[in-house]
Amino acid sequence: MTLLCDQCGKPLLPLANYCSYCGREAPRKTVVVSQQDEKTFENPVYCPECGREAPEDALYCASCGSSLYEMPESSTFYCPQCKEKNRSGAKLCVSCGLHFQEWCAMRGPVAQRIGYKGNLVLKEKMTGNFYHFLTDDTLTIGRSHNNTICIPAPWVSGSHCLIDNRAKVLTDPGSKNGTYVNRDSRRVGKLSLDSIFELNIAGLFTFTFFQTGSAFVLYLSAILNQDLCRKMADLNKLDELRKHYFILYSGNFEVNIYKLNGDIAREYDPLQEAYRFTVLDGHYYFSDLSGKTDRQLLLKNNNNLPPNWEVVNNL
Repeated sequence: MTLLCDQCGKPLLPLANYCSYCGREAPRKTVVVSQQDEKTFENPVYCPECGREAPEDALYCASCGSSLYEMPESSTFYCPQCKEKNRSGAKLCVSCGLHFQEWCAMRGPVAQRIGYKGNLVLKEKMTGNFYHFLTDDTLTIGRSHNNTICIPAPWVSGSHCLIDNRAKVLTDPGSKNGTYVNRDSRRVGKLSLDSIFELNIAGLFTFTFFQTGSAFVLYLSAILNQDLCRKMADLNKLDELRKHYFILYSGNFEVNIYKLNGDIAREYDPLQEAYRFTVLDGHYYFSDLSGKTDRQLLLKNNNNLPPNWEVVNNL
């Protein structure tokens, strides 16, 4: 029988004193096993404090409960990658060359193994907002479902327009009702992204648009004729689209999201509490700007976000 941790719900290892994923003390039990039954792991990590093996996606030692990503203050400690003993204050493992600072900050090869990379969708449960972090070269907008942003309305063309993140341009290949920017009545054919702060599709759907670092953010901020949409489109689906923020990026960047309403900030206001999501070398890091969490790597096999946040993989 496999026991589950009563805090995080993950399976407990046989004979574990602590949960490998949240560090909670495991229920005490008496189990008789043979030497052959002892668990060994493929690509294990080793506890810096006691040297015991742990699964490669574990965060805590199941034996002593120590964090696998904090170096102990004792005079010697075990390398978490190869189990070689190192002296206190060492920067690199004398045997395998592991960079201990990168390990503790979950950077470099560590992040590659256990962190998210590529497209990612996060949901904030209190506001119901979705945040789409996109590494694609293009973002497409149109009525067809295969677009990045689908607007289910008859005035929107199947493939209405696209944003080219590599060339940094907005292109309308010939939509029926046009694409407009910055409240200008002239239709757009092709335009640099640097000059856009507002994007309108078919004269009805207005998206706020801005750049932060190497990322472009857009979200539906206004539906200009609600009565017409109620008669000829699915207004509920259109209103649902308001809750989706799209962040198209390349390279390193950070974005701030206010706790109160879930809005993405153009410029950070220190008087408002906010979360910060940072991308470094393609990996995602989370910070609570109130000082509770600073650049915590988002883990693939373990949700270490606040309780009101979750990774969504089925959109």
